[in-house]
Amino acid sequence: MSEQELAALQGAAEDVAVSDQSETLEATENTEGQGDQPAPVEETEEQKTKSKARRDRRDAADRRARDEVQQSEHRARDAESRLAKLKAYYGAEAEPKEDDYKDAFEYVAAKAAWHSTQATTRYQEREISGEIEAHKQARQMADQMRMDERATDFRESIPDARARYADFDAVLAVAQRGDVVSHQLSQMILESDSPHDLAYALGRDPDKARALSQMSPTQAARELGRMEARLSLPRAKTQSTAPDPITPIRGSARPIIDPSKMSNEEYRAKRKSGEI
Repeated sequence: MSEQELAALQGAAEDVAVSDQSETLEATENTEGQGDQPAPVEETEEQKTKSKARRDRRDAADRRARDEVQQSEHRARDAESRLAKLKAYYGAEAEPKEDDYKDAFEYVAAKAAWHSTQATTRYQEREISGEIEAHKQARQMADQMRMDERATDFRESIPDARARYADFDAVLAVAQRGDVVSHQLSQMILESDSPHDLAYALGRDPDKARALSQMSPTQAARELGRMEARLSLPRAKTQSTAPDPITPIRGSARPIIDPSKMSNEEYRAKRKSGEI
């Protein structure tokens, strides 16, 4: 694991703003076993803008790294194919035997040609093998650059995580412990879309983090995906405990009738119905 990854998840003492070591240990002990994490505070518009800029930068670095990885893998496969063909063609050529030649000069010439071909083949094999190794190193470097970028993004985004989680530093201190989160799991967390939220969730539930650390990469990745999906779900609106609004009292008195404003027909109808 690179120095940046270690600083991000397994040793970034400078990123954990806990004023005293004893306070850190106390916070760590108090965090153990707390599986129910509080809902994060909503980000401000400014924080969202900064977060988006970092995500865009991280995604661009991911795309560049993936392109480099694909190109390196393609070139390595092409070189391996050329090497296999070279060995199959010239490796199958047997060394000339003197008994197969009636003329000694022909035999000597054939053997010299065979040795020359073999020397050329070995040289080409070394050249192609060097290409393959260079392409593999390029792939590893691209992967490492991608992880370094994610580690940088993780560190730079810690202030935003602190704004969302009041106890982020203390909980992260648990997730940084090697006996809680393994090297493999820390890499998976960094590669996720919500590394801080996952680190926080696992820091509050060390038992689950240890269980994930013992899983195979496929199982751990699947479980982290489920956790990330749950973390991204919108939170339910809080049910109000305020009493229902008072229903206005409707009057039951009949409206006042003014006979002076009625026509003769209306007046007679009202008199007949008993309303006047």
